[in-house]
Amino acid sequence: MGQKLKSPSELISAVTKLRFSQPVSLSPEEQIKLYDRLVRREEISAPRDRHGRTIRGAQKDYESPGVDEMLALKFGEPLNPWPDNRRAAVCLTHDVDRGPGQLNCLVRDSWYGLKRVAAKMRGENQIVASVAGYFSLRKSHIDPYDNLQRWMELENSLGVRSAFYFMSLRMYHQLQEGNRYVISNPAIRRAIREMHDNKWEVGLHARYYGPFSKRELTDQTHRLSDVLGAEIAGVRNHYLRVSFPETWFLEADCSFHYSSNMGWADLLGGFRSGTCWPYQPVAGSKLWEIPFQIMDSPDLSKGAEDLLERFRNYLALVKRHRGVLVLDFHSNYFFDEVAPRVNRVYRTIVEYLRNDPELWITTPLSVVRHLQALA
Repeated sequence: MGQKLKSPSELISAVTKLRFSQPVSLSPEEQIKLYDRLVRREEISAPRDRHGRTIRGAQKDYESPGVDEMLALKFGEPLNPWPDNRRAAVCLTHDVDRGPGQLNCLVRDSWYGLKRVAAKMRGENQIVASVAGYFSLRKSHIDPYDNLQRWMELENSLGVRSAFYFMSLRMYHQLQEGNRYVISNPAIRRAIREMHDNKWEVGLHARYYGPFSKRELTDQTHRLSDVLGAEIAGVRNHYLRVSFPETWFLEADCSFHYSSNMGWADLLGGFRSGTCWPYQPVAGSKLWEIPFQIMDSPDLSKGAEDLLERFRNYLALVKRHRGVLVLDFHSNYFFDEVAPRVNRVYRTIVEYLRNDPELWITTPLSVVRHLQALA
């Protein structure tokens, strides 16, 4: 690929110049400390889970943005980069993991039916109840995962726009990827175009298999771009199957404007690279990494209050450091019957954000364009 990371002095100089309008003086030791956190040096030899993802360090503190706090302690508050002197930016994002379609419904009905039988045999009443919720929707002729129009209607009513990351699969990919959807699906294509026409952002949700193949990523991007009729600027990998810095090199090679993969695939979330500011880790590349802090779960019946408290805490930290808060809610978690309380939590969060005049609620690409103009 021919890509390489910026040197410690180059990256830290760019990071501090963006915040303070000029590079600031840091010792070589301080530069290395910040640099290692930003490029995730500790993950090179860290253990990985069955999906090939870095396992969150049990003894590591991701609850606060350590890089931002160190810079603030040394140099004070950063300048405010956001329009109208807002204290922070917020990006709402959605991974589109499931899609509509008669064949998809038939496969899911069969799978949920088998799951219900197995759960009954094992006496797993909670699973039986959740499957019953799915079938209650199906009896009402509702496809629980045909939600893209519903999301647009909801966000229209709330007065916000978000980013949706779509898979770009061919039919044969589903032999590997499972019960997802193909980019030729007419309902998917209509939704993508409607989103684009009405100021939502559309990005790529890179598929689970082949996450480190340039050919795979390029093919997926071209297919999605053909449907959108415009450039695909942003990417987030399915299941967050990433490896730093290799993922950045691949994304830079494929000419993405930004990646939003720097986060944890669990309810704890946090500041994986120690910052809530976007940054550009690859030398000679336009690629920005926009870290995200919060991801949902398919069931928030017991964890809703904890997630809302974490959201408020993270938002306060992001505002303190003039950064960007990014939230990731899956598009297939719309109905309570299949994803208890997720939609209600999302509404609560957006209404909270809308009532805060210090926030710029926008899309990741708008953040990138704004920062590029300042750089």
